[in-house]
Amino acid sequence: MGIENRKSLDILFKPRNVVIYKASEKIDYFLAGYKEQNYNINKLYLVNSEKEEIFGLKCVKSIEDVPENVIDLLILSIGRNKVIQELKKLLFKKKINTIHIFTAGMGESDEKGKGIESELLEILNDKNLNTRVIGPNCMGVYCPEGHLAYEPAFPTEPGNISFVFQSGDLHSQTIRIGARRYDLKYSKGASIGNCLDLQISDFLQYYNEDSATDIIGVYFEGFSRHHPDEGRKLFQTLKTMDKPVLFINGGNTKRAQKAILSHTGSISSNQRIWGAIVKQTPIIDVPTSMDDMIDYLYLFSTYINRFKKNRNKLSEVVYPKGKNVLLILWSGGFGIIDTNMLTKLGLKVPYFDGPILKKLREIYPIKIGSLAN
Repeated sequence: MGIENRKSLDILFKPRNVVIYKASEKIDYFLAGYKEQNYNINKLYLVNSEKEEIFGLKCVKSIEDVPENVIDLLILSIGRNKVIQELKKLLFKKKINTIHIFTAGMGESDEKGKGIESELLEILNDKNLNTRVIGPNCMGVYCPEGHLAYEPAFPTEPGNISFVFQSGDLHSQTIRIGARRYDLKYSKGASIGNCLDLQISDFLQYYNEDSATDIIGVYFEGFSRHHPDEGRKLFQTLKTMDKPVLFINGGNTKRAQKAILSHTGSISSNQRIWGAIVKQTPIIDVPTSMDDMIDYLYLFSTYINRFKKNRNKLSEVVYPKGKNVLLILWSGGFGIIDTNMLTKLGLKVPYFDGPILKKLREIYPIKIGSLAN
């Protein structure tokens, strides 16, 4: 990952200041989440020209009243018809490092929404800006170390699991239920919606280099219509991942692919392409179930935490380099069940024949059981 991209994501997850533009009571969960995570309230600015305060926090009338020369994270919470006008004004008046466009009703809704997204991208492509964006149509970021959360129920203690999801509610539910069911702890999370600018591949590259992340969970719906090269970029990124990537592909059926168009407006990949990606990259293909994702996270988290505890002489966790798995079991039934499970996960269980099988029979001459499978 390039230095500038890494710096932008560092700022996104650990902003020195946050501005919520057009703040209102409707997003009280953001304020409650920031308070619960103990974010520095003196660096949280609410811009609303009609309110004196919201839930005990004072508001400023305009962006000019924010006493910061550089805004690290701006959360844009306005109706879609005003997004273009307001964004231009904000970028003209302040240097903004990262923007979370909370606004929905964009490319996932209709042709007008698609047009608004295209205009937004044109503005952001100005090379002099160097402003990175998540969204639109997303919940935003979560980072206990950065004291950020868009919900008060998220754990405050940091862990080693990081997420990038194209569904805000699924992201929230996975975090909450995983914490409640298995006491899972998290490093970072991003609900990124329609992927106007920052893509899933950007977050994967960042997490792969992030020392606080050991396990990565992904919920993928498809590629942004604005970034036709993202498929190739994601494939190349997945091939080089050093950490476990637990991946849910939401577009498993034609009917689901239609639903995706009205959810995040993404272009989903067909199953044949997805099957090739699973075979050629080290990702773990998780069934399309939140419960399965949480169980997988618990399994990997437990293993890695035990490994670190018992192998503290190692500076880092060492992961398997390939997908080949050898099973040594007494029971043929368990061997079949385990083979099914491992194969569905994208791992390879060898079938022995020829010279290898002959050599194994010399080592293990007992006639009980089978050495072939």
